This record gives sequence, structure tokens and C-alpha cells, in this order.
Amino acid sequence: MGKLFSLKTATLLILLFFYVLGSSAQDNLMVFKVEGTPVLKIDKTTKSLSKGSPIATNSTVSIKANDKLIFINEDGYCFEIKEIGDYSYAAIKKIPATVDNSSFTKKYLSYVWNQFAQNTTNPSKTGVVYRNDNLILLQPSDSVKIYIPEIKFVWNLDFEEKYFFLKEIETGQLAKFGVMGNNLTLFVDDQLLKKGHSYQWAVSEIKFPDVDALIFYNFSLLSNEEFKALEPDINLFKKDLQALGFTTSEIKIMLCNDYKICY
Repeated sequence: MGKLFSLKTATLLILLFFYVLGSSAQDNLMVFKVEGTPVLKIDKTTKSLSKGSPIATNSTVSIKANDKLIFINEDGYCFEIKEIGDYSYAAIKKIPATVDNSSFTKKYLSYVWNQFAQNTTNPSKTGVVYRNDNLILLQPSDSVKIYIPEIKFVWNLDFEEKYFFLKEIETGQLAKFGVMGNNLTLFVDDQLLKKGHSYQWAVSEIKFPDVDALIFYNFSLLSNEEFKALEPDINLFKKDLQALGFTTSEIKIMLCNDYKICY
């Protein structure tokens, strides 16, 4: 009888542990959009809020006139506050989701939430990847999918003369350009850059480097068919985000920066 009681107790404790663990994961809120100057209060401290700010369970959010906050949770749901007042964490949790998001939007917001969570535990500069002491490749970002007629490559290298390398994945063909400055624009003309193909790019201060030692960024050019397959999800995403007050240009930037689809 004692063993049976202990087994039941252990089972209940395990179930309680996973319930609390699951609840806490779903309850974690991150700031997705800020308008005005809302602030976060914890004990006697006050700090401003920005995109990616976590909301602690013991905090209070203060909203003034012309302020607006949109939060997201791990499951990709949005919660909006724009009425004047002080909101405890518990009060924010009771706010219903603002829109019935599409599955693509939920997947996107869940992805962004995870990026925010990682940056909270391990802060780093987003959108910038350091390759060595002197070189920063800025755009296009690594592993991005592109559907635009021209691509501007931007980097930061402290040498007057540089060499730009472009490799087509499918054929292995490597092109090299001597360039001045820190950018180069190439056109998707079905010659050097072709829709439906994938590429790597790198920049070096050395004219004849060991190509195998270069660190390349990857990108792919979407074909017309590939982009048409994505359009229904993109259109639903635009509709969801426009309902939250985002402009078309803001939405395109978000998709490009956060979800690696640039069009």
C-alpha cells in the first residue's frame, strides 16, 4: 500500500512538473512592436521597452496616451495593449489574441520569439555576422531566399582594393571582380545570376586567395514557380500583420530580416 501511494505521488509530481514547465514556456512574452514610450516597472526600477524585450512575471507595464505595445508568445500569438493604465503580468496574460493568425504567421512569430529568447540569454548583434577582425558581411544575409531583379552586396573591409567572389552552387563556376568601396550591385539577368539557382559569395583583400579557406555566405534565387508557391502564405501574413498596424514596407523588411525571404 505504501509503495502504491509513493508511485501515485511520484506520478502526480511528474505530471505537475511538466504542466508547470509547459505553462511557463507558453507564458513567456516578448515585445514585438512598440509605439510611443511605454515602460516596464520591476520593484522600484523603470526601463524603456523595445522590440525583443522580455516581460518578467513580477513586472508591470505602464501605458500612457499614444502608447501601444504588441507582445508575442512562444506559440506565435499576438497580444495588444493600447489603453492607458498599468498592466501586471497576470493582466497581460488575460488579454485575448488580437487576430486569428494563419499557420505561416504563427510559425514566423514563433521563430521570432525564439530568436528573441536566444538573444536574451546570449546577447549578440542581429543582422551582422563577424567573419574575422576586419571583415563584416552585411547583406544579403546568410541563407536568404531572394526574388528581386537586382542584388546589392554590402560588406565592411578596411582595404582600398577588394576582390569579390561569386560561386554558382549547381555548376561550381566561380567569378571574381576587383572592386573599390564596400558594395557591389549585380542583376538577375539569367547570365551571371539566374532564377532558381543557388550561390555563395565572399570578399577578400587578397587577389589570389586560397578559395577553399574563404568563408562564404549562401543565398538562393527563387524561380517564378517557387515564389508563386510562397505567395498565398505571404499574402495571409501581410493581412495578419496589417491588422496589427504594420505597413507593407515594414512587413517586407521583417520577412527579409527575420524569415530570410526577400522580395
